[in-house]
Amino acid sequence: MRTGRLRRRAIAFVASLLGCAAAGAASAAPFPRVQPEAVGFSSEKLRKLDEAMQAMVDQGQVAGAVTVLARHGQVVQAAAFGKRGLEAGDPMPMDAIFRIRSETKPVTGVAMMILYEEGRWKLDDPVSKYVPEFANLRVAKMDAEGRPVLSPISRPPTMRELMTHTAGFAYGIADDPSSPADQAYYRASVLQSESLDQMVRKVSD
Repeated sequence: MRTGRLRRRAIAFVASLLGCAAAGAASAAPFPRVQPEAVGFSSEKLRKLDEAMQAMVDQGQVAGAVTVLARHGQVVQAAAFGKRGLEAGDPMPMDAIFRIRSETKPVTGVAMMILYEEGRWKLDDPVSKYVPEFANLRVAKMDAEGRPVLSPISRPPTMRELMTHTAGFAYGIADDPSSPADQAYYRASVLQSESLDQMVRKVSD
């Protein structure tokens, strides 16, 4: 695996996704603006991006949107479309603040790839090597009456499983009767933990 190239691409992706949210006016841009062709983009094709975003607004798929595209630390496209909200009808500003779910995933992914590249962890390492509290996790199995029963795990989950979302952990967003793990997380208020240490303790209990 060419982790160096993957790392650079991941960092560029996160920078373009997160680092330029307020890059509307030249004076507000954290990165310099350049012509698209200067860094390998096509102005004509970027216009298609603008047209596609405007079409989403016109078709009612979204009220408004902001797009920013950067490469090599230089912004080649930044535009606002539609409205901030349908009720007030204010135009969408370039510096609008959005609630975006799961943005911790690309940020964490980049950080983990940097650490992987430095040899700090391996794919088949047990997670408990880094979080000892996870050495004695339990797995929920359904009994004959359809009730969840906690049983000891045969082995701790691996870093590979953790990074591919196959380690068996849940979100705990709702008291979902179809998911014993989600139910347990929800009732333990895992997402309302006051610190990372407290969250680890709740998940490992």
